[in-house]
Amino acid sequence: MLRVRPNRGFSMIESLLTVVVLSILVATALPSLGEWMANSRIRTVADGINAGLQYARVEAVRRNVPIEFRLAESTGVTFDVVDPATAAVLQQRRTGESLDGPTIVGRDAGGSAATRVTFNGLGQVVANAGGLASLARVDIDLPTSILEAAKSRDLRILVGGGGRIRMCDPNVLATGDPRRC
Repeated sequence: MLRVRPNRGFSMIESLLTVVVLSILVATALPSLGEWMANSRIRTVADGINAGLQYARVEAVRRNVPIEFRLAESTGVTFDVVDPATAAVLQQRRTGESLDGPTIVGRDAGGSAATRVTFNGLGQVVANAGGLASLARVDIDLPTSILEAAKSRDLRILVGGGGRIRMCDPNVLATGDPRRC
């Protein structure tokens, strides 16, 4: 008597059908994934700058001396935290981003370009050495050549006179929304 064994595994048609369905799913998810990755680069840079500002403020309080936060103007470096009395760099953040990374623009309270803010021993913002404009906000965004403006999740970091540092979304307009600038 012959015994028939049940088939084990997948047939060629079942395997091809699985590959086709997975390909369709991946093709529909790729645009969203690219957008998410681009926006996460904005968030990563904003988080780094926010942490640097917080560090500068904490170090000023801890040391009870003025500490300066400087947005860097050279490629590959986002910021430096410096003790102006000794010119010692306490912390430096490298972006690791290529030329297509987020744009970082610093402004003073009047909207003019600014790259520095100094915190005193109480953690408050004081005048910068040399009368340079004091950094009041940092805007982080991607160029439209990388991501459409409508899909970009811009972020802004605000530095208040009392030393309060806050990250917000300049595109949120709803009153009462905690993300609003």
